[in-house]
Amino acid sequence: MAGRDEIELIRERADMLEIVSRYVTLKKAGKNYLGSCPFHQDKTPSFTVNPDKKLFHCFGCNEGGDLFQFLMKIERIDFAEVLARLAAQVGVPIRRERASPLSKFKELNERICGYFQINLVSPAGQKARDYLKQRGFTKEIVEKFRLGYALPKWDDLIKTFPKDGETLETLGLALRGKEGTRYDRFRERLIFPIWSSTGDIIGFAGRALGDEEPKYLNISNTPLFEKGSVLYGLNFARQAARDTGTLIVVEGYTDVISAHQAGIENIVAGMG
Repeated sequence: MAGRDEIELIRERADMLEIVSRYVTLKKAGKNYLGSCPFHQDKTPSFTVNPDKKLFHCFGCNEGGDLFQFLMKIERIDFAEVLARLAAQVGVPIRRERASPLSKFKELNERICGYFQINLVSPAGQKARDYLKQRGFTKEIVEKFRLGYALPKWDDLIKTFPKDGETLETLGLALRGKEGTRYDRFRERLIFPIWSSTGDIIGFAGRALGDEEPKYLNISNTPLFEKGSVLYGLNFARQAARDTGTLIVVEGYTDVISAHQAGIENIVAGMG
């Protein structure tokens, strides 16, 4: 288990506003941000987030606490799981007595997701940003779904993560050519992270920005990802589905994102 110093470092590095915004639509209200509470039927927005103090509070149901408590409640997971997930997201190594054999895969996926996100906002990502603008996607929704961009290079991930070549192959992000040389699966594509129902990044998909085929490309099945058993966006839809008693299934990733941007959150997409 992580020590006090590690926990405080994770708390310091984690962007509470960005993480909570994955579950709650927030609008700025003075120094705080305001939205509808995900923990009760909130007729008027009463859920507040203070990004400076990194605390949340609902004036309707009186739920409150820090980011750890928010994730524990909304995901219905224990502190250790929240700690491990946040540690992977913010790059803080933690000591574990019984580390899951899959934990290194999840941690690498988190780092790669962050790298794709950096590519998207870089000058090289202009083509992908133009596509997103054309689709009408806001900066906030792009950040919520952590969209990214794969550079038009055959070996970008291979060179960026040189110590993880074998793991990249295991995770479906690298392939082998006839001569045994590894190369990137995704090149010049808009990248969609794929989450488990509890919020771990378990895979990626990419949309071509030109005439390449196929237009949408998923990773192959891996130790983390099995195409037929995953619903895209379920991690975001769980609370809304509980509240409404309904889960809507649509065809594609962008359908889910468009619906969320329109305020419809009990929605997922099948992976085939």
